[in-house]
Amino acid sequence: MLFVSLLFACKQNKKDAPATTATAGTSYTITGEVTGAAENDMVVMQLLGTEKSDTAYTRGSTFEFKGATAEPVMAQIYLPQQLKEKSRPLSLVVENANINIEAHVDSLHKGMVAGGVANTDYNTLKKVLASFDNGIEPIVAKAQQAQGQNDFASLQMLQQDYIRKVEERQEGIVQYVREHPTSIAAAYFVYQDLVPEQKITLIETAFKAFDPSIAQHLYVQKIKAALDVTRLSAIGQPAPELALTTPEGKKVALSSLKGKYVLVDFWASWCQPCRQENPNVVAAFNKYKNKGFTVLGVSLDENKAAWKQAIAKDGLTWPHVSDLQGWSSPAAQQYGVQAIPANFLLDKQGVIIAKNLREEALHNTLEEVLK
Repeated sequence: MLFVSLLFACKQNKKDAPATTATAGTSYTITGEVTGAAENDMVVMQLLGTEKSDTAYTRGSTFEFKGATAEPVMAQIYLPQQLKEKSRPLSLVVENANINIEAHVDSLHKGMVAGGVANTDYNTLKKVLASFDNGIEPIVAKAQQAQGQNDFASLQMLQQDYIRKVEERQEGIVQYVREHPTSIAAAYFVYQDLVPEQKITLIETAFKAFDPSIAQHLYVQKIKAALDVTRLSAIGQPAPELALTTPEGKKVALSSLKGKYVLVDFWASWCQPCRQENPNVVAAFNKYKNKGFTVLGVSLDENKAAWKQAIAKDGLTWPHVSDLQGWSSPAAQQYGVQAIPANFLLDKQGVIIAKNLREEALHNTLEEVLK
């Protein structure tokens, strides 16, 4: 669903600390046969949620990975020379067991994985997720067509359909956790799919449902850390202070805007969904700026010239700040932002009263609070 992420939101590429060292005396052997692979093709295995990876080379159409892991970890296997839309990576769980893979080079993601308790669980979860993804894929196809035709009206309608389907999928993941509280694969999908969207109620429900036996697992600990950050920027909480620099070099503090309703808007010049949403924010700003409303644009750009050019081109006449650190921005980390556009609506006292308002939702909320 990478295209959808780029189409409707720009997400952070997660690069986290390596997993813990493997326990002595345990190991895994992953043996794969990829029909259509050439002799000596490179095969990469990336451990998700870590910076660890491994490489192997095919002998004929087969490859093998050997190693050990302290705990089961989700992974993707792919052939870089064959990586394309019809040959997406194969997902599996790396665990200390004998694991067998059978796949075709042109449809690697559809390959069969057998071996290990965690992979058996993941195969069950995949069927659950497929029931939701089958409803999402036609929307994505229509959205691609609408984007190619610059049909933004249809694109906005499709976005709403997409959001509803994704929410159903997210609720399905949480339900799976309730029914399979020791599922490492489910923990990964909570971390990967729910955390970036700051679905705090769903995340908390899933977190509480995990069995104590996996409380120290890599993904569960990451979920806990994300919850701690997200709670600081939850609705009803005072907005964390920001004091960043404008394109002209002036320092602006968020607290200096108290007394107005403020939309703290995280965006970037390189984020196409952000740029598509900007006209909507412009319309809201122009409509309500004389009623005690303003916007503070917080950019995740690294290129100052591109940032300034986007501000001018999109007609963004409200205050703008940035530390030009991209995804490494402490401001984004303070607010738990892992996907943009993201915004936080503050009342006159600087308390967060709404989050991630887009399209009509932004106008409807402002109409209500500023009436």
